[in-house]
Amino acid sequence: MSLEPNKSEPKVKVDESSPQGDEGLFRQFVESSSDVFWRASLADDKVLYASPSFEKVWGISLESLQYSRTEWLKTVLPEDRERVGKYYGITAKFAPPTENIEFRIRLPDSSIRWISGDVFAVKDTKGEFFQAGGTARDITFNKMSELRINIRHEMSRAFELYNSLEEVTPKIIEIFCKHLGWQIGIFWKVNHTTNVATFFAAWHQGGNKSLEDFESTCSPMQYNAEAGIVGKILNKREVAVLKNVVDSGNFIETEAARHADLKDVLGFPIYLKGQTYGVMEFFNSSIDGLGAGWLDFLNDIAKEMSLYIERKLVESALITSEERFRSSFEHGAIGVSLVTLEGDFFQVNNALCEMMNFSKEEFTKKNFKELTFKEDLIKEMTYLNQLLAGETTHYQTEKRFTTKNKEILWAFASVSLVRDAQNNPSYFIYEVQDISSRKHTEEKLIHLAYYDILTGLPNKKLIEFNLAQTLVTSFLLNDKTAIFFTSVNFKFIDDTTSADISDRILKQVALRLTDRIQIKDIVGRWDTGEFIVVLANVRSLEAVALFAQKLLAIIKDPLIIDDKKFFVTASIGISIFPDDANQSPTLFKNARMAMNYAKKDGMDNFQFYTETMLKQAQEKNLIENHLHRSLSKNELFLNFQPIVDIDSRKTVEVEVLLRWNCKELGLVPPSKFIPIAEESDLILKIGEWTLREVFKTAKILEGEQYPNFLFSVNISALQLKEKNFITLVKQLLKEYDLDPKHLQFEIVESQLLENIKESIDTISALKELNIQFAIDDFGVGYSSFSYLRHFKFDRFKIDISFIRNIDKDPKNTSIVAGIIGMCEALGIPTIAEGVETKEEFELLKKIGCREVQGYYISYPLAYDPFKEYMLKQKEEIAIKI
Repeated sequence: MSLEPNKSEPKVKVDESSPQGDEGLFRQFVESSSDVFWRASLADDKVLYASPSFEKVWGISLESLQYSRTEWLKTVLPEDRERVGKYYGITAKFAPPTENIEFRIRLPDSSIRWISGDVFAVKDTKGEFFQAGGTARDITFNKMSELRINIRHEMSRAFELYNSLEEVTPKIIEIFCKHLGWQIGIFWKVNHTTNVATFFAAWHQGGNKSLEDFESTCSPMQYNAEAGIVGKILNKREVAVLKNVVDSGNFIETEAARHADLKDVLGFPIYLKGQTYGVMEFFNSSIDGLGAGWLDFLNDIAKEMSLYIERKLVESALITSEERFRSSFEHGAIGVSLVTLEGDFFQVNNALCEMMNFSKEEFTKKNFKELTFKEDLIKEMTYLNQLLAGETTHYQTEKRFTTKNKEILWAFASVSLVRDAQNNPSYFIYEVQDISSRKHTEEKLIHLAYYDILTGLPNKKLIEFNLAQTLVTSFLLNDKTAIFFTSVNFKFIDDTTSADISDRILKQVALRLTDRIQIKDIVGRWDTGEFIVVLANVRSLEAVALFAQKLLAIIKDPLIIDDKKFFVTASIGISIFPDDANQSPTLFKNARMAMNYAKKDGMDNFQFYTETMLKQAQEKNLIENHLHRSLSKNELFLNFQPIVDIDSRKTVEVEVLLRWNCKELGLVPPSKFIPIAEESDLILKIGEWTLREVFKTAKILEGEQYPNFLFSVNISALQLKEKNFITLVKQLLKEYDLDPKHLQFEIVESQLLENIKESIDTISALKELNIQFAIDDFGVGYSSFSYLRHFKFDRFKIDISFIRNIDKDPKNTSIVAGIIGMCEALGIPTIAEGVETKEEFELLKKIGCREVQGYYISYPLAYDPFKEYMLKQKEEIAIKI
């Protein structure tokens, strides 16, 4: 979609001096906003455009509505449709509304969503109205919160107006049904002697004979913990929401409910002093659209009713007997106190003393203001002043107290004002219930949702949210913001350290980032070894580069764990808002792309995102897409390159090289497609194809009585980690009836070190089958001779970078001679890769290299030339893949 008007529409002049004059940034703002922006034609009443948020809010695409205003109105609830139609009607072009409108829509999943919208008219250059536009915002959360507040407020009034449970219960049911659109509610009271729930009170919408019949059917019913939905709630002791109960087989009043079109049930228990006092049950044709938080709300309502019941019992006891009052007051399950109009406690019960850890004597010397958490005091004083002014007779609130031990106590407080015979304020009654456990659980859930468990830093979800806010601020202030995608490199730490060493390293790195950076911007953990740092108010690229160097230095400092020093480095990719992108997902993607380039350049450095990276990424995606289809198109094939004994010059091994001739891209170099395959599961499919082709080739050559070579197969670290790899090899050996002693697997040294423990186990199992192993590209990257004691390799292949021009570089000569000497001491033959000249060949022979390969010996051969080559061999040949 585009914000551009249709060509047939009159052009609207845009004020270039306004923020909207910058069309690109304005489009980004509109299309990244959570509000819906729309435009419609007044000529034919067609919807011309709606921003991407439309699909998120409405749950459907504008295309599915055929850009029709009439079709769009069908998403509005029937009760609101006429009012909304008039508000958004053609007449809006003459007198656009000055206030917004609130209405409800039904989503495809039948849930209800509240929308707040407005409309305005747009003139063309001639001053004529030709379009209407506006915005729409999802206000469901606010409306649901408002609904819950209204329900709670009316309940509080009912609790004050009615003096008995018999009077207040039908009123509470009515409040719920009217606010939430439920047709009928029933309260079942429990007899604790028999543990049976019986019909106590009900309310239903008037003038409905089927609802009256349903109530009549229910009134004689009784339930125990084994029977029906009421029994289920008694047994589970929790809120229950049940759909289509008439078809469940567990609903006793099925026929009456079906006749009244009551399909869904919601119920929750009411407790009193730890026992189930009763069950509140509501019925409707559908209980949808409540949204998040309603189960907790119903639990809170149940607690409030419990408090009401207990309070009424306390009041009854006071009227009946002073002694009974004192007993109830002193030994009540909830904290109760009497407080003077000045806020001094003059009587408290045992429960409140235990909660606050004060003795009664200490309590009576305190004022509620000094015990109320400072941030809650203003709200508390507002409620108390409303009581004193006679605006209300009772209020309930969640608040925090400060205990004697200076700890925070979360409490549900119910406060009433007692007046004397002349109706003058006398004192307050405070009823307090400890809800600290629930609050702490809520805080933990919030923390788990938005913070990383290991490091305590913001997680991906919170990083994305915070960055979105930062970018809005940066846009408004015309500032730049830098995103540093930081990957910590510690894969090659000695594997003999404890198993949790990686976690402890990450925790220390996180601590450094938060302690040493000392900025107010975002620091968070993105993934296993990846962190995000965001720097706002950027003034220059030089400042960004200096900050990246600071990050590298912070991470590079030695880490001390269990009195041992560990050294880690980092690779950092940087993208800049708005230079590189205007939206956070693209900024993250660009920064990560730059980080991958930093890794390729040797780690411990940083890279800025560039357009070249994007082009290379696009090329990579193109190659990957074609590579996915390479097997089905039979585009992969094998080449064979001989390896000779340096003394006899006889072929002893052959390296089989994977090649790809793509019909669309041509011959793609292995250096391009192999790394792409190894970044995904493609390498597993391609690796299996390669193994099968090698085994098939070996079997054919064996049947044609060619000399036997050693088949050495290049495998990926991902194949070693694959659980079924050993099983696959055994299966292929059996399928092609090959002797495994003629087979050798070869793995690149750097890949081997990524997961030594798993590699040891897999290699050991394969060597038990008499398969040989060789290390490829030895000496490059993070070489560590410590792993040699864990593996028994059959050959080392010295990387081509050391062999090239070895006769002209004394340093390389010394390095290669050292590697050969070490391997000879271990009894392991060495192979030199990439030998291209006679001088290189002779020097390698002089310093003791066993075998060589390269263009000096032979180019890689296709299958038929390779067969001709083999016919010339008089000795056994080893084939390496």
